[in-house]
This record gives sequence, structure tokens and C-alpha cells, in this order.
Amino acid sequence: MNYLLKVIFLAFRRLFYAIAQKGRFSWGRNLTIHPNAKLAASQNSEIVINNNCSMAALCIIVAQNGANVNLGENVSLSRGVQIYARKGITIGEGTMIGNNTCIFDHDHDYKCTGGVRANTYIENPIKIGKNVWIGCNAVILRGTVLGDNCVVGAGAIIKGHYQDNSLIIQKRTETVCQYKS
Repeated sequence: MNYLLKVIFLAFRRLFYAIAQKGRFSWGRNLTIHPNAKLAASQNSEIVINNNCSMAALCIIVAQNGANVNLGENVSLSRGVQIYARKGITIGEGTMIGNNTCIFDHDHDYKCTGGVRANTYIENPIKIGKNVWIGCNAVILRGTVLGDNCVVGAGAIIKGHYQDNSLIIQKRTETVCQYKS
């Protein structure tokens, strides 16, 4: 009973935070959201989490400046996944995202007057297809489109358009040199 009250309290706290930020949330059924997961939607932004989704501990979803984040049915976010949207991020049904993956639909506009400190951004939405598997520690950058059934290898940093059934890995070479101290 005590656990149930804690879960209800945390759900209302998240809902209150969404209302306080004037963002919108839509919830499906059979959700598993860890109490340490965080959701934030600023004014005119929306986060939609459909049926049977799960969010592990330390997951963060942030929608700002009118952005929409939409998680399709049966989406699974592992521990520490971070999703930050200023334009829009759509994740298709059945997609699984590994630990500590970061998804950003914007970059700092470092070329503008004032540089990074000016807090201006270049924004481009992200679309992740159905039944995609993204390995741990991947980084998905603005404008990326992943087709259905894609696999993104652990540690990959990707930006671009990838067709259905693509396997995306980044091979790194290791160079070891001896030096004199």
C-alpha cells in the first residue's frame, strides 16, 4: 500500500510540474516509469507517452519552446536515456534505447554574435522509426531520420538519414604509442 501511494504521489508531482510549466502530457496505459525519471514540458510543448512504454531510472525527457516528443507504443528507455527537444522528436513503436543514450534535436549556434553564451540554437526534428534498437552510449543528433528496423551500435554518434533495416556502427581504430618521460 505504501509503495502504491508513493507511485501515485510521484505521478501527481509530475503532472503538477507539467501544469506549472504550462506544458501538456498525454499518458497511455500500462506504463512503467521509474520514480527517478524526469519529464518536463515548457509552455506550448507536449510529451506523449503511449501504451506499454517503460522508462528506467535517471531517464530525462524535456520538451521546450513548443516542441513535441512522442513515444510510440512499447518503447523502452533504459537507464540514463536523455531526450531534449526544441523542435520535435518522434520515436516509433517497439523501439528500444540503451543506457545513457542522448537524443538532441538542436545544437548551439556557435557562429552567432555572442557565440555559445548567446543561447541561440539550430533546430531540426528527429524521427526514429519502428522497432529500432539503439545501443548504449549512442548520441543521436539533430535532423536524424532512422528508418524502421535499424540497429545503432553502442557508442555511435549519428546524424543523417538512414534507410529501413540499416546497421549503423562506427569503427574506431586504437593507436598506442610509447613516449619518453
